[in-house]
Amino acid sequence: MGVYINMKMPTSCDDCRLNNGISCYAVPEYTEDGVVGRTDDRPNWCPLVPVPPHGDLIDREPFIQFIKTHWDSYDQWFVDQLEARPTIIPAEEGET
Repeated sequence: MGVYINMKMPTSCDDCRLNNGISCYAVPEYTEDGVVGRTDDRPNWCPLVPVPPHGDLIDREPFIQFIKTHWDSYDQWFVDQLEARPTIIPAEEGET
């Protein structure tokens, strides 16, 4: 399951709220040269990813099914437009 934290993307472990000075709460098992979660820049093993600017996030599939089920006549163009919208945060395994 993903966790979304409202914070500015850190530029290094020292700049990150998930770093306690000794370890990284995001990747507690990671060790580099005997030091856990400490780097001067954002390391390649960092699991944090930025969420791009977006509007409200909805699950479009249930809405499309609702339209198809409850509207006697629906415009396929409308459904096509919903399906074409970009995915901001992808579904996780088992959540589709």
